[in-house]
Amino acid sequence: EHTIRTLKKKQIMSFSNKLMEVSRTKIICFDKTGTLTENKIKLTGYLDIAKGENGPKFGDLHADFKFGKVENSKQENFQKVRQIMSTCHSLFYSGDEIKGDPMDVEMFSHSEAQLCKEDNDLVMLEGERIRVLRRIEFTAFRKRFGIVVQNENDDSIDINLKGSCGVVAELCRPESLPLDFEEVIENLSNEGIRLIAIASRKGKLSELHSEAAALESNLEFQGLLIFENEIKEETRPVLNQLRVQGVESRMISGDHTLTSVSISRKCELIDPSSSVWLADFRNKLTWEFLQPNKPIQKFEDTPVLRKRVKFETEEKRASIAMTGQAFEILSVESVWAIRSCRVFGRANPDQKARIIKAIKSAVENFESNGYYIGFVGDGANDCAALREADFGLSLGQYEASMAAPFNTPTDNISAVLPLIRVGKGYVSSVLQAFISNVYFGYFLFFVIFSVFYLGLDLPTFINLYLDFLYSLPFFTMLSNLPIARIDTPALPPSKILSVEILTCFITNILVGILSMVVTIFSITARQNFLPRSMIWGKARHFKGDHHYTHEAYLIMIVAIVNMTVTSLCIFKGHPFKKEWYRSKRVVAFLLASLFAIFYVIFNLPGTFFLRKYSRVPYWNFEELSGFLSIAVFVGLFTVFANKVVCPKIVWLVKKVLL
Repeated sequence: EHTIRTLKKKQIMSFSNKLMEVSRTKIICFDKTGTLTENKIKLTGYLDIAKGENGPKFGDLHADFKFGKVENSKQENFQKVRQIMSTCHSLFYSGDEIKGDPMDVEMFSHSEAQLCKEDNDLVMLEGERIRVLRRIEFTAFRKRFGIVVQNENDDSIDINLKGSCGVVAELCRPESLPLDFEEVIENLSNEGIRLIAIASRKGKLSELHSEAAALESNLEFQGLLIFENEIKEETRPVLNQLRVQGVESRMISGDHTLTSVSISRKCELIDPSSSVWLADFRNKLTWEFLQPNKPIQKFEDTPVLRKRVKFETEEKRASIAMTGQAFEILSVESVWAIRSCRVFGRANPDQKARIIKAIKSAVENFESNGYYIGFVGDGANDCAALREADFGLSLGQYEASMAAPFNTPTDNISAVLPLIRVGKGYVSSVLQAFISNVYFGYFLFFVIFSVFYLGLDLPTFINLYLDFLYSLPFFTMLSNLPIARIDTPALPPSKILSVEILTCFITNILVGILSMVVTIFSITARQNFLPRSMIWGKARHFKGDHHYTHEAYLIMIVAIVNMTVTSLCIFKGHPFKKEWYRSKRVVAFLLASLFAIFYVIFNLPGTFFLRKYSRVPYWNFEELSGFLSIAVFVGLFTVFANKVVCPKIVWLVKKVLL
């Protein structure tokens, strides 16, 4: 009940019970855009192309987008850029608002064009009517968006393209690419800037229905659009708190790996001052050594270099990042690299899912220790990873919400922390309730056996009280203790037959048996007790008129004290749930229940009705003080066994067996 209330309060919807997996999470992988960073992207500039002595090179950075105030020599080029920005999208009108991909909306707003409300395939740009004839949609595998447009005053068509820098460059004529293309892309990506390459070419109307590969060829490179993707305010604190909980964070992104590494440093997923080895595959595997505020060093892949990378990562001197293509190589040849990798870039949806699976296989004893891995994402390209992970959390009301077992309408990762706390609290409550109920059943057997062994009798109301008015509400309240708001690396047991649970159960059973043995010896040592047992078929006799069930009630007093103290020790709460003595409801119920039973047993005023039908005995001071002393001793011994003896036994068993 409390688990459901907490999830509702934190606006976390659950579509399947994966709280066991959440409670023992050791690794959480995050998507980048829209998850760790803002979903809204800001277009900050355009990097144009200039003529150099030996060929084209990158020219000026235009941050103001004042297209009317450019040099005449660049006017034609800028007009082409504006056409690409105003048409290369899938925007549409919804009411009076333009809807679509946030990046497309931002790009279109800077083009100073107008989208026709009645016909979303018609764009107005400085009095010219440009019609969209064909769209070649963006996919995670294509990594580009193509479009065919026609100016209504022109018979020819324009093929415009935007997408990943590397992909677009492969489709352009080599002579149109800047000579410093690789260097500039590398430097800007290393600063955490997101880059979109744009290209275009003229074509004939007869090409309209050609294959996409034919249309997207022999393009003219037009420059770079520069976007900034700010880190969400909640990202850094949540990742730091996950570190406190002993959960390791990793990033799996489809963006440029250098950009992903830069964002990881900014949000402290990777230590900002640490070095990073980046593995990339372009016809062959290469390594780049990234150091803060230093030039990038490039190395060929050799066995000696791999040994160096492995040594530095195992010694925590550096981290590993890799592209999706490098993952395909290293996941087979060097599993240790997958185990140490903190950032995966340029990963398509299928690779994201296989990366999740590879991490589980690469980490030693991950599944055998009962550990789990989670994934947090928000887009359609995250659906496969959300399904592959042991549990998934989707942000917002996007496509990913249909694939993840958990969903939150909030657009940041702050829901991860309460979800883990709730998972730990839920699992610990279930296991504690199981131990307590099983112990209650076994111990009650020893109690009844002791009563019959001594030839005693108990009134019916005692059994009814223990079953319905005491144990049921008591365990229910203890199970619904509030979730603790602290973060701890401790994990609840992964199995019912774990060392901790079995040791706790067996220890308490032995303590319960010992308490019954002490009680029986105390009873048989009394002067007015006649040691005859029902086991030999002989009647039970007492001396005096008011001692008919004194001994039976002593056994019940000891049993109630033992079961209460044991339950409170098992349901200790900390560190996953609030301590029971901090819950006013539990304390009030405990005091009321104990008062009620002792009120009847000790013949306090108002119990005439119960005495009449249940033969509740009268007590004298000597008997009362003696019996209470035994009960107090049993309670203190139970606390000592649970707090001191049991932890030492668990430590010893683990040391011997593990």
